[in-house]
Amino acid sequence: MFPNAYFAIAARITVDIIPRPIFVLLMLISFGGRTYSEDSDEVISFSLRQGFEEEFRQNDRDHAYRETLYTLTADAERAWGYRHQYRVFELPDAGDVSPATNGHVHATGPMFRFAAAGAKFNLHPLIAVSSNVIRETRDVSFRDLQLHGKAAWETPGGGDGQWTWGLQADNRLGRIMVFPHVSWNSDWEGPVQLILGFPDSTLVWIPAPEWTVSLDLGPDGGEWRVRDAEFERASTFRQRRMRLVASLFRDFGPRVSLGGGVEYAFARRWEYTLESGERQRDSPPDAPMLFAGVRARF
Repeated sequence: MFPNAYFAIAARITVDIIPRPIFVLLMLISFGGRTYSEDSDEVISFSLRQGFEEEFRQNDRDHAYRETLYTLTADAERAWGYRHQYRVFELPDAGDVSPATNGHVHATGPMFRFAAAGAKFNLHPLIAVSSNVIRETRDVSFRDLQLHGKAAWETPGGGDGQWTWGLQADNRLGRIMVFPHVSWNSDWEGPVQLILGFPDSTLVWIPAPEWTVSLDLGPDGGEWRVRDAEFERASTFRQRRMRLVASLFRDFGPRVSLGGGVEYAFARRWEYTLESGERQRDSPPDAPMLFAGVRARF
């Protein structure tokens, strides 16, 4: 229903984070997956985007904040894939007490998509940890594992559309949890399409065959199990926020799309542990993030 450009995902390949042989193997496995649709003209797609955000009030040390978000997703449309997300936070101290993590967190793992019993399923087991755990894999434990996924059914809906409903599990609401998923998906003739629901809504406009304009609203939080520098303390870092994204992409031939846009993060809240062992909560102010992106198809 939607053009491929709609699935452009914020990303940057960070092959220095994952050992290169493992990274290449994961990509080859992703490329070898089968598509859902027999008439699909796409073999593999991934996109790259780097965003950088800085809080407006640079002199307000109570809300010192910077975040960089990198995500690699290979292959949003196929039965097999891989996703790696990297976020960098500059967490504020509480007085003279520093956070018990450096603020570099990763979520990495394979994706599996399949259909059965009239439903579509998405499974995404991943490890969500701080960067020092990625470097020192000897410290990885079962508690670092999270299982994300979704089971969705489609039924006819009024107004030239259809309903999608089911259950979803992930950490985008600020902690790993199971919650309902429901949306109304338009199937209109013309350049505009709409997904309206919970937890995500999307409006797409195609003013010309090579151009795609989209507006997305949804949660974009996370939960990671982090370690301090000496690996003496393990704690949980949680981020909760909503994100409104406006983007514009242009296709340059059948293989490459370029574009960018602006994100606005709001309703934000952090919860993390200090070196003293105390819990610290902070609510950074709303802030924008600019990004530019490229998406390639092979």
